[in-house]
Amino acid sequence: MSNQFSAELLVYSACALSGWIVARLHGQHAVAAVCLLSAAVLLLEYGMIGWLLAATPPPSGVARTILIVASFVSSLGRPLAVLIGGLSGARNRDTSVLARD
Repeated sequence: MSNQFSAELLVYSACALSGWIVARLHGQHAVAAVCLLSAAVLLLEYGMIGWLLAATPPPSGVARTILIVASFVSSLGRPLAVLIGGLSGARNRDTSVLARD
């Protein structure tokens, strides 16, 4: 159990770090770039889950509907980690008059 938790923590940390790096490299368009990366990760996750669900039968005693819903809900973590890391790395570029005071 501990090894699986460590692996998941590493994956989510890598997702957050990649979002942070994209935000820092894209300057004025950081939010748009991070949202695009997060959407790409989401599509990759859903595509992989759809492919795995189509290729393998569900375990005995588990309804296919429950397996599909649980898989789709659990796959939201990585795109959210990208968003959190990216939005925390986006710089505030407020150039209004009130910000200069």
